[in-house]
Amino acid sequence: MSANEDGIAVKLNTYVESKIQVRAPSKKDKTENNPETVVQKNTASIPEDESGKTKSDKIELRNSIPHEPPESMDSSCSNDTNEAQIETINVSVNVNIEPESPSRGLNGQFKRMQLTVPKINYTEKIIFCLDMSSDMEQTPFKLGDGSQHTPLSMVKRTIELFVENKHFINRKHEFSLMVLYENATWVREFTNDPKELIDSLQDLNETQACTSCDLASIVTLITDKYEMRIPRKISLLPCLFRVILVYGRSSCMIQFSNEEARDFLINYPFLILDIVYIHEPPTNENKCQEIFEALCDLDEHNKSYIYEITRNTTKLHNSMAKLLTHPVQRCAQKDTTYSIRLPYSQEME
Repeated sequence: MSANEDGIAVKLNTYVESKIQVRAPSKKDKTENNPETVVQKNTASIPEDESGKTKSDKIELRNSIPHEPPESMDSSCSNDTNEAQIETINVSVNVNIEPESPSRGLNGQFKRMQLTVPKINYTEKIIFCLDMSSDMEQTPFKLGDGSQHTPLSMVKRTIELFVENKHFINRKHEFSLMVLYENATWVREFTNDPKELIDSLQDLNETQACTSCDLASIVTLITDKYEMRIPRKISLLPCLFRVILVYGRSSCMIQFSNEEARDFLINYPFLILDIVYIHEPPTNENKCQEIFEALCDLDEHNKSYIYEITRNTTKLHNSMAKLLTHPVQRCAQKDTTYSIRLPYSQEME
């Protein structure tokens, strides 16, 4: 494979050897991690308040955007602007592409590269992968007014709010839709028109009983249709891909039929995986805890935000609101805090 001006195209069966010059990331002592936070991310919760109010959900979505500026202040994806921002945060990445090396796979390549993606407001290509198994029509969510809604209908509502508010932040972001049965399937190609995606979302009503779930099909669909590029300069990166997986099965463990697809999903620096896991209360009869731990294992580099929800409407809306932040401008999930504390002097008053 030869390198062109923009970079190289990466497929699952492509092997490339690269020499990278990057500033070495600072190593933190593992003991600095908050053990309570680690336990919280790796433990499926028991249901909390079953009656969550959703009246102010849209207001919360619009105001839960700590990292990404509005479009009027948004940096464009032009090379000049991106290069200026890279200089501001003192990040320098030079990639020298060499001929193919058949002895190295994608996993080794990306681990060896250790690219540090600068905190630039890249245009996002967001792929919603919605679980359409029969589990999404089982135990309903209960609202404060006494009405009940299936997990599928509640997820549709939160995705609609997410798309509308993300589009309000930056109209260049694009959205697409996949459905997940035993394998993933495209439903809607990328569009920056929220109405088109919402119309496709509303047409999804048919669920199926599923006995397996192959997440490798998500990666295969993306890499077969779109070129995953490693640019010579990070400023040449045209966009950032993000998959938001909504998984709703309590007894069906996730699988990867292709180990290279799993390695690609974990290690490719310009593909982000966020997960919202909706499940039944953990019992000895289901596999909620095991599934949640397997989903957390997909985040080896602290790039992902992973939320688990039982049947709490407020928690579902809050989790989707937190995903509005730009994936390369947000901190690691273990470092997040959403509480507001007054200065000590005001607390004493």
